[in-house]
Amino acid sequence: LKFGNYGSGRKPMLDGADSITGWVPDAGFIYIATVAHHYSVQVFQDATRLTIASSYGVMTAGSCYFNSGTTTLYVWCTDNANPSTHAIEATVNFYSDGIDFNGKDNITVDGIDEERAAFGFCFENTVGTHVVTVSNCALYDNDLRGIDFGGYNDLQVTNALLDHDSVFNCREDEGIWFGNGTEVARYCYATGNYPDFRVGIRAVNCKYLHCTSVNPQHGSLNVEYERGYPQPTGTVVSNCWLQGGTSDPAVENRGANTTFACNVIIGNNTTDISAIRMYQPGINAHVYNNTIVANGSGYAIGVDSLVPGIFKNNIIVGVSGIGLLESDHSYHNPQWVSDYNDWRGTGGFQLARAHYFARTHYSTLTAWAAVVGGEVHSITGDPLFTNNYPNFHLRSGSPCIDAGTNVGLTTDFDGSSIVGVPDIGAYEYKSP
Repeated sequence: LKFGNYGSGRKPMLDGADSITGWVPDAGFIYIATVAHHYSVQVFQDATRLTIASSYGVMTAGSCYFNSGTTTLYVWCTDNANPSTHAIEATVNFYSDGIDFNGKDNITVDGIDEERAAFGFCFENTVGTHVVTVSNCALYDNDLRGIDFGGYNDLQVTNALLDHDSVFNCREDEGIWFGNGTEVARYCYATGNYPDFRVGIRAVNCKYLHCTSVNPQHGSLNVEYERGYPQPTGTVVSNCWLQGGTSDPAVENRGANTTFACNVIIGNNTTDISAIRMYQPGINAHVYNNTIVANGSGYAIGVDSLVPGIFKNNIIVGVSGIGLLESDHSYHNPQWVSDYNDWRGTGGFQLARAHYFARTHYSTLTAWAAVVGGEVHSITGDPLFTNNYPNFHLRSGSPCIDAGTNVGLTTDFDGSSIVGVPDIGAYEYKSP
């Protein structure tokens, strides 16, 4: 089963929204129209999404409200005009999909754009083992998920490859959600709500490679876990740029045997939340050669108690927040091995006991290491990033050059070879 394009010109576009006409005045600048369905999920004025008001009484310019009982759609345009002077479109069926691959095998989707459905490309209803390739596609303004493999159903979708796909502005849920079998996304881009990229339960050996997430409303990537379901295993996140939102960690991990290697992870947190967080029951996380930056008041990395893992060759920058916070119920986690890192920032380190209460603060790496162990070869020097922020390449003289240890990686974030002693961080130094 193949969906593709041919000939010249623009790529085909699948539009999940319907044009709405027949507007009549209601009150003030609000106009009404009756739609044919009982669900109106999102509304667009000239292809720009309007805000969904929680009730009729709180509507403002640039908002809409839908009464499902009467199937009445209320719209207040951004310029206070009659909606008939604009192109008003709505996704009027909560369960509509751009394409629903129900029960199909050997699926290829290449060079197709899609917009404004509930789910963009949906594989949730497929059953059995499938070969799936989605390449060179762009999905815009879907209400729920962009590309959805599901995470709660036992789908056993394997051999799935997403290649050079982009998902923009999912209103409510994930950009790309993996959840079953072995699935790979490479060179993909996503912006959504929570989160941009997700690895769901039953996921085995899923990979996000060279993917980008910038400023989602919540997190960039979540390797999740739900009690009573299998734990995601063997996830690999490599060479990705993951720039989180303000209210959640950029990266959350609850999976087993998860590897984070050569990523740039940025937490734009305005609250006491980490850029990257290791939650229970995650085990055996390998965190190698990442550049982790905590902007705002957040801290760089948080580790729950009794979460085993290895943390080496990472640059950790806490611009104004905490370097590391270990949430420990009663004592330090001896299974978390940390060394050959560059801890740079003003926040120091904290050991939190009894779920964030009674925090103990350590202002220096030496004082911290004396309590928790490790960090024998770690440093606290300025990594000397190149001046054109947010470029985190190293400059000549950086203390991170040749200061790491061999963890088995052969290339850096850019794909350049790692020769000899590795540098600390996501990028190997390249002389001018």
